[in-house]
Amino acid sequence: MSFIRALHKETRKSKFVVLSISSILLFVIIITGNINKAYDSILEFENQFTNNAIGISFNNELNNQDILNRISAIQQNKDVIVRFTSKVFDYDSNYIGDCNCEGIYFGKDFNSAYNLISGRFFNKDDFKKNNNLVVIGKDMLKYTKTEGEKRYLLNGDTEFEVIGVVGKEGISTMYDDKIIFNLSYIFNNKHFVTKDLWSVDSENLSKQQLTDIVKKVDENINIKGTIIGKRPNPLRDAITNSKELIIGGIGIIFCAIFTLFISLHNWLDLIKLEIGIRQCNGATKDNIMIIILRRYLIYSCISFITSLLLYYLLHIINFGGLFDYKINYLNLLFSVGTMIFIGFFTIIISLHKISKVEIGRLVRGR
Repeated sequence: MSFIRALHKETRKSKFVVLSISSILLFVIIITGNINKAYDSILEFENQFTNNAIGISFNNELNNQDILNRISAIQQNKDVIVRFTSKVFDYDSNYIGDCNCEGIYFGKDFNSAYNLISGRFFNKDDFKKNNNLVVIGKDMLKYTKTEGEKRYLLNGDTEFEVIGVVGKEGISTMYDDKIIFNLSYIFNNKHFVTKDLWSVDSENLSKQQLTDIVKKVDENINIKGTIIGKRPNPLRDAITNSKELIIGGIGIIFCAIFTLFISLHNWLDLIKLEIGIRQCNGATKDNIMIIILRRYLIYSCISFITSLLLYYLLHIINFGGLFDYKINYLNLLFSVGTMIFIGFFTIIISLHKISKVEIGRLVRGR
C-alpha cells in the first residue's frame, strides 16, 4: 500500500506524460504486431515452395485422362513434388464452405513448412495407398466428424481421414482454411482437373532439371517460369507504392512526437516551483537535470509496463481478432529507446531555458 502511495505521489504531476508514452507504445505494439504478422504469414506461405519451383499448364487439346497420364509420368521421378490447386472439394453448405484446396504428391520425404498443431504431414508411403487422406487448416475442423480416435472430413459422400491439423494456436495464418489432399484421390476417382494451376518442385533438382523432366514427358507442356520471386507481395507493395500510406505514417509519427513534446512541456511547467525551491536550497543545474531525467526514465519504465499490460488485456479479449499476434520486443524496445531519447533531448533544452529564469519567478511558479 505504501508503494502505491509513493508511486501516486511520484507521478501525480506526470500522469499526462505516462499516458502519452503508454498510448504511443501501445500503438507501436499494435501496428508493428499486425505488420509482422502479415509479413510472417506471407513469408511462411511462400516457404511452401522452394526456389526451384516451376508452374506448368497443358494444351487445350488434351482431355482429362491425357493430363492425368502426363502428371503420372512426371511423378515417376522420386525427387519431384507435384502440387495442384483446385476446388476439388464440394462447396455444399452442408459440408465445406470456402476453402483453399491443394493436392500434393512427392516421392521422397521432405520438410514441410506448415506449422503442425496436431497429427502429422504426409509421408511418401501415403501415396502408395488408396486411402483418402487430408491435412487441414484449423478453421476447417468445424467441418469434421470424429469416430473413435479418428477424425474425418466429408466431401460429398466421401470420407477423408484427417491425419494432421496445421496453423498456429491463437494466431491466424494464410493456411487456416486450407485442405491439403493426397493427389492419389484424383487419379483413383478420375477427378476432373484443370489444365493449369499445376506446379512441379524439388529440394534437390534445379529449375532447369525440372523443366527437362517435364519436357521429356511432353514437349508441348507450357512452362510458366518460377513460382517464387514473381508472386506479388501485397504488404510490401502497399507500403512502398502507396503515397497516402507513407504520408499517413509520417503524419502519425509526427503527431506522436508532438504529443510527447507537449506532455513534457506541461509536466516541466508544473514542476517549475519544485525546481525553484531546489535551486534556493543549493541544488546545481546538473543536480536538477539528473533528478528530472531520472524521473522521466522511471515514467518511461512505468509506461512500458502499462502498455504491455494493456496489450495482454486486449490480447485476452481479442476484440475483432485484432490482437492475435505476438509482440515484437525488438521493435518495442527500440521505440522505448526513441521515446527516452526524445524526452531527454526535450528536457535538457527546456531546463536550459528554465535555468535562465530568475529563482524568485520560479518560486512563484512563473
